[in-house]
Amino acid sequence: MLKQEYQYLLAALQFFTRIPVPSPALYDSATRNHALKYFPLIGWLVGAACAAVYFLAAAYWPASVAVICCVIAGLLLTGALHEDGFADSCDGFGGGWDKAQVLAIMKDPRIGNYAALGLILILLLKIAVLIELAAESDEIVVIALLLGHSASRLLVLPIPWLLDYARAADDSKSHAMVEAGFSTRMLATSSLFVLLPLLYFQVPLFWYAFASAALVACLLGLYFRHRLGGYTGDCLGATQQVTEVTIYLTLLASWNSL
Repeated sequence: MLKQEYQYLLAALQFFTRIPVPSPALYDSATRNHALKYFPLIGWLVGAACAAVYFLAAAYWPASVAVICCVIAGLLLTGALHEDGFADSCDGFGGGWDKAQVLAIMKDPRIGNYAALGLILILLLKIAVLIELAAESDEIVVIALLLGHSASRLLVLPIPWLLDYARAADDSKSHAMVEAGFSTRMLATSSLFVLLPLLYFQVPLFWYAFASAALVACLLGLYFRHRLGGYTGDCLGATQQVTEVTIYLTLLASWNSL
């Protein structure tokens, strides 16, 4: 069983990051499906790497430069996988009138006006909020990166648990990961990776951020169901990006209020 779980973890690393893993040919769709439960754990890894880059850069350059460096590190580590989904979602929902049009636009590899503007604005928002947090303390930036990357990935998972895949026939990697369904047990396992650390620290600030991001994820899920009758892999990427930014914004607002 431990060996099997190790394979699932490697599959998660293979799909969600650019980290080289051994024997990628061994990972079939069922393995990738089970790998979803390690999505929040991957978030901790990405967040820790971004935090490390921030601290290293902040030792030599201003906080604004360090923040940009840590954002770039996250993009390189994940291959901009979730940003790509967010961009496709901006194009699809922005330019499509009905379900067929939205799905067709999302499938188009070309980038449109909505995608370009969406990516620019969400990256600017991330950088601006993190710079403001850095002006308060380096510790809050680290907390924001760790919580933002891990909790946002957890909040993606109720969508494949509750909604159907929107495309009738699809050969994408995202479909291969979710075609076997996402079980309640897998969701519970994923939740432990985020909720246990929150319970340990017992800081209201963290719970405010998580609760606000959960509300946003819920609203996005309702929107996907209304427009598509389900979700796509791009919808999951968009959810991760939007909830990550929501966590940063809530931490900043809560910190300022305190």
